[in-house]
Amino acid sequence: MQAIETTDVQRPLPDVLAYNLEMLGVRSMQKEVSLQPFATLLARCRAVTSLFAVDSNIAMQVANAWSFAISGMSAYRIDASQEHVDSTSVLAAIEQCPSSIIVLDGVLDTVGEALLFSLARQDIKKTLIFPVGAYANLSLIAPEVWESMLLVPSEHLVVLPAESHPLQRCAEVSPVKPPNSAQVISELDDLVGTLADAVPLKSLAHLASLRAATKGLGGAHVWLQYQLAVRTNAAQDAKHAQALSGRLGSVDAVQDLLAALDGHHHVR
Repeated sequence: MQAIETTDVQRPLPDVLAYNLEMLGVRSMQKEVSLQPFATLLARCRAVTSLFAVDSNIAMQVANAWSFAISGMSAYRIDASQEHVDSTSVLAAIEQCPSSIIVLDGVLDTVGEALLFSLARQDIKKTLIFPVGAYANLSLIAPEVWESMLLVPSEHLVVLPAESHPLQRCAEVSPVKPPNSAQVISELDDLVGTLADAVPLKSLAHLASLRAATKGLGGAHVWLQYQLAVRTNAAQDAKHAQALSGRLGSVDAVQDLLAALDGHHHVR
């Protein structure tokens, strides 16, 4: 990535992230919807996971917008699609790179389950972004992976040509606080009553943490439905995923996702 000028600003991280995304050409195709809700949800979700699956069309823009907002430098990219790449070498590269936002290319499209499980078990302080090119391949990944990773909804976002503009960096980034246990337990109790007959408790705990962290934010229910849909589709199929997502509200927001996922499923 070519050198980009940055300006320090006294603004919250979601505001700077949204600004940087726009400067890098990301646009919402929904009428009168800014990038602010997306940026706010993305930043808030960092409280519950460090692993994000992002559509390959916007993955680098998201990574760079986030990285510049935090540290004033571009995100670091690791090509993990090669057969000889193992978890030890990837973890070493993650630790050594200067950026706190890292793009791990090729992991999801080649169904690198072993690496995903290894990364999920680590206490990684950096944010890892996994580009998604072939959505059908997500169905081949073990459903347990989605207890640690978040699939970012972005079907309404596109990348357009953008002129070079200075990006912004937060003069001070406040630590992301995880939701407290009382909030998570409250959400878990509610989800157990709705989904316990079809979703393992560990997965419900992940969903409860996500819902507690994003409580009150516009569009948060769609992000929750995405996680339920991708996990259920991997464990069963798109039909079950649609039925369970329907228990949380209208399934309109996940229809495109389910269509993209349908066709392949994880085989044990």
